Amino acid sequence: MKRLVLLFLSMMLLCQFVMAQSSDHNPVFDEYDEATPIMGKYFSVKNGEKHAVADASGKIISEWVDAVIPIDSHYTQLVKVNGRNKACAIMSESGKMLTGFDFAWVYTMDADGLIPVKLNQDWRDIKLKLIGDKIYIVGDKSEGMYAIKDQKTKKMGIMSETGKIIVTPKYDEVGDFHEGMCRVWILEKGHGFINTSGTLVVPCKYQQVYDFGSIEGLSNKYTVVYDFWGNAFYIDKNGKHVSEEKVARDSYDSQRSNSWY
Repeated sequence: MKRLVLLFLSMMLLCQFVMAQSSDHNPVFDEYDEATPIMGKYFSVKNGEKHAVADASGKIISEWVDAVIPIDSHYTQLVKVNGRNKACAIMSESGKMLTGFDFAWVYTMDADGLIPVKLNQDWRDIKLKLIGDKIYIVGDKSEGMYAIKDQKTKKMGIMSETGKIIVTPKYDEVGDFHEGMCRVWILEKGHGFINTSGTLVVPCKYQQVYDFGSIEGLSNKYTVVYDFWGNAFYIDKNGKHVSEEKVARDSYDSQRSNSWY
């Protein structure tokens, strides 16, 4: 009796094993040599030496390339190799191609969640931030903030170092942060300033502006701006015009407070 029970249990375990094995097998991928999950509901499939991306039904949604390499759980790169040259493109987990084959290299995502790439056209190194199906070109960090450019619209905005979009790209040019203020420019209007929360505190109406803290001898509370008629003004961080006497007094007091004497 004991032997029959053991035999029965062994048969049950064997059946469970066979069922588990067959549940892992998806017949829609039988026509391919290999099928590997890469992101979301998509798979990297291989036939011979070529690779492509397929959806859960086995339908190919990309062209056949030389390699399909996941960037992370949300994005993957497709790679073409021609002799010693390589061209890479990026696809999102929605199955959308975010770029053409514009890159010579796509590197591993860094600690700030940015993807370093090397451009095919001129071999420049730039960094990208991918958010959903949006792709942003990222500038240098200043005071914990990044200037970003929408790859499609070419408009610029601001992103925090945690990857939060502070200002949706809408400016034609964005500078660096100095003393908590960042110069922005709109082609049809002029230059202005935003603060670290992304608020436009100085309207875009000046022909030329200097960054706060960039003029030697001037208190970092103020800067100099020029209107379109060539008139110069001192302004504070709220965009208010300030008298030359007040600027001179505050600048003198600021220099005294920073002195070692």
